[in-house]
Amino acid sequence: MYNMSMELLDREEYKVARAVLFDAINHEGGVLVFSDERGAAVKIGDWYKCVFNSAADFKACAEIYGIKKNACVLGMPLEEVKKLGGEVDACKTFAYFNDLPPVVEGLDIKRLAHTLCGVVAENYVSHCYKLSEQEAAEIMKDKGVFGAFVDSSLAGFIGRHSDGSMGMLTVFDGYKRRGIGGKLEAFMINYVMTLGRVPFCDVYTDNDPSLALQQKLGMTEGAGYTFWLDELPFQVKDDLTKNRP
Repeated sequence: MYNMSMELLDREEYKVARAVLFDAINHEGGVLVFSDERGAAVKIGDWYKCVFNSAADFKACAEIYGIKKNACVLGMPLEEVKKLGGEVDACKTFAYFNDLPPVVEGLDIKRLAHTLCGVVAENYVSHCYKLSEQEAAEIMKDKGVFGAFVDSSLAGFIGRHSDGSMGMLTVFDGYKRRGIGGKLEAFMINYVMTLGRVPFCDVYTDNDPSLALQQKLGMTEGAGYTFWLDELPFQVKDDLTKNRP
């Protein structure tokens, strides 16, 4: 396991956040920026995956370490999120820590060819963005998207986002309320565990059915809330970010 001092991440309530940051380092090429009693940050490409308990610590560390944009922040209480200003779509992050994966029965699930990227892009709906066919094809080649088939017809699919998180769960009209979504996620938990990784996902706070599904599948809910910021809702001073990562 990656060796780091992680005072905040040592706290039991940050078990889920700790797993997410370790996954980024060990499997997604993430580089540790810092970890101390205030929080932690890992840089993955152009993005920072961070854990903070307070808005003040986030602002201070953003200036010290040059985090100016593209930040995914985990573990922050909702009242602290509001102190940042601006509007954010908050999520809850879940991770699966059980020794054995959930059982998947009674559904034909197969990996979809990237030639079906148009079907995935057309049917996947997200709060944040519209998935292009090219993005869907890249995800399908790199991470894999798996489809559920009922009588040889595609009934829905699930995949993983570019950061490795489970997501994209979609069940087509006419196949809903049959437990297909739960079986697809159970399948994905199994798949991720075969890769030696901790399965995790982010669920928007207004998605009650998906929030309930995480509890049913035995996923552990992380502390606070998770949100993404393409641009930070506060100014970061240039003079404090010189010679920083």
